[in-house]
Amino acid sequence: MPYTIEEHQHRFAAWAAATAASSRKDFRFRVEFGVCLLEQSGFDENFSCNDLGNPQEIDSLHRTWCRNILFCAEQGLNTGLSYGIVAKLVNCYLKARFVCSGLCHDERVKVLHPPIDRILLQELNEQNEEFLCPDVLNQLRQVGEVDRLVEAFPSWSYFNEDQYQIVINRIRDCFHDDVQDGFWKIEKYWKGYQG
Repeated sequence: MPYTIEEHQHRFAAWAAATAASSRKDFRFRVEFGVCLLEQSGFDENFSCNDLGNPQEIDSLHRTWCRNILFCAEQGLNTGLSYGIVAKLVNCYLKARFVCSGLCHDERVKVLHPPIDRILLQELNEQNEEFLCPDVLNQLRQVGEVDRLVEAFPSWSYFNEDQYQIVINRIRDCFHDDVQDGFWKIEKYWKGYQG
């Protein structure tokens, strides 16, 4: 069977996503584990833009993807994954597979969530003091199980589903002008590449 560009893109995207999502100090995993979760959840060389669905339903579809990965992990008796880690796995995969592969102007790709991490959150907060104002931090606390999540600053890797969605909605609300032509554009504030 010939080696296709789709398989090549999938392998790179899965490797990049698993590497990025496994960065929490108290919960690291091997690249193979992340790739296996992605593939068991339908993210493989056959996954295409057509699988991205209707742009207006991206949040619902994203939840489904994350829940499927969490379910696969639990079936493998690995319950250490948080929603935040799984969201980063999905977001980095989709970024490498579609956003950075020349499809960034496709309406289905423009709405994909960016990878969320502390570096991005801190810079967004510096750019807009309303982004994670005390009311928003209290809202994150109220829907969370882990107090340390917002001791000093929200840690993406501990986010549950509700906390993750609050942050995504805040980015859309506070940075509408930056992301209206593509949610990926919010990463102009990500300074992790300097690192």
